[in-house]
Amino acid sequence: MTEKVLESISGRWINKLLRRAKIRPHKNKYWLTSKDKADPLYDQRVASVCQAYAEAIEAYERHGIHTICIDECQLAPKQYQ
Repeated sequence: MTEKVLESISGRWINKLLRRAKIRPHKNKYWLTSKDKADPLYDQRVASVCQAYAEAIEAYERHGIHTICIDECQLAPKQYQ
């Protein structure tokens, strides 16, 4: 909607599209909402990932470096989830 592709869209229609595509975002585990905050390196790891995102555009503009997000991958080994 911010790109003016649609004037509006209902929540009901979004739910229908998500079901058709078998996308269930509420069933996924994400690193930022992890319950494993007891890990002594958790805050350091979060800060590192956030810093990479914050620097991504400048890294591309100055050095042509692409930042690719794979940290939310559900197929990652258990130690990374």
